[in-house]
Amino acid sequence: MQMYARGVARVHLRLPGVRVGTITTSFGAHSFPEMFRALASFGDVVVYTHYSVLGGSTGPWKMEPVANIGAQLAYLGELAEGKPFAFSEIGYASSSINHSSEEQQADFVREVFWALDPFRKTGQLEFLLYNNLFDYPPDVCERYSALQQIVPETICSFLASLGLRSYDTGEPRLAWYAFVEGARSWTGGGELPGSFRRPSGLARRARPPRPGFDLPRR
Repeated sequence: MQMYARGVARVHLRLPGVRVGTITTSFGAHSFPEMFRALASFGDVVVYTHYSVLGGSTGPWKMEPVANIGAQLAYLGELAEGKPFAFSEIGYASSSINHSSEEQQADFVREVFWALDPFRKTGQLEFLLYNNLFDYPPDVCERYSALQQIVPETICSFLASLGLRSYDTGEPRLAWYAFVEGARSWTGGGELPGSFRRPSGLARRARPPRPGFDLPRR
């Protein structure tokens, strides 16, 4: 903690005006909120990664129900305690192996825009980097799982269906159209259009369920 605090102070000294922060998984921030708050207090901006997956070290990862997503993202915004925050990675697989579908992935994208829209309007949300626009190539899984010491079967279908477009065909998935519509609204500075309806059956919760295990950063 002290090393990070000194690093932030050093950057501020040498590069006045440059904002400094560190990247935290949403799982880590939610699981250890006091430690997260202490770490975030030294920086100028909070940056998260968020992959809504449940799973362990043997079977395929399971995508969380979209009904959990809005409350989780709102909670992450609140954890920033007024500081600017951003997502350097956020995504959701569409494979049936991961208990998902194209429709479910599209609902996730819509829920991301709905849940983060209030923070976008106040200027607290700095940016959002969606991961990925395309699936990862097939050969990435073996190399990545070896690097991260993960059993390939737990993650290969996840990586192969994480994109808004198919790697094999280049064709857009349903989530691509939801992403384009949401991004067009945000960049135009307007409201989310009436056609961009919140997925049915998604209710806010007073206390959000803890996010699932986050995909480790590359």
